[in-house]
Amino acid sequence: MGREPEVWTKRVERWRDSGRSAAEFAAEIGVNANRLRHWGWRTNAELRRAKAKPTAVQAEALTWVEVTAPSKEPAAASTAASMSTEELALVLASGLVVRVPAHFEPEALRRLLTVVR
Repeated sequence: MGREPEVWTKRVERWRDSGRSAAEFAAEIGVNANRLRHWGWRTNAELRRAKAKPTAVQAEALTWVEVTAPSKEPAAASTAASMSTEELALVLASGLVVRVPAHFEPEALRRLLTVVR
């Protein structure tokens, strides 16, 4: 029983490579077509889960850049309205964008980055 997933994974690979329907391939090798389809679905689900998990290589690929805050003195052309819409944006490799208002609570940002990391 311990080798069953390995055996079925190989059967699914052979089935997919054959280009035949599940019923045709299952009849040829003497297994139940519904069981073959189930293992095909299960194999696909495992592949999707594996792709969704970040790998150590992806985690190491993160790079940090220095971010400097704007000066405390607003430029003459700046208005109070434009100051209130000022924000920082952190774009992660996954495409996730974290937007942080200019006047943020450092501890809240620290907690957020711990979660998305």
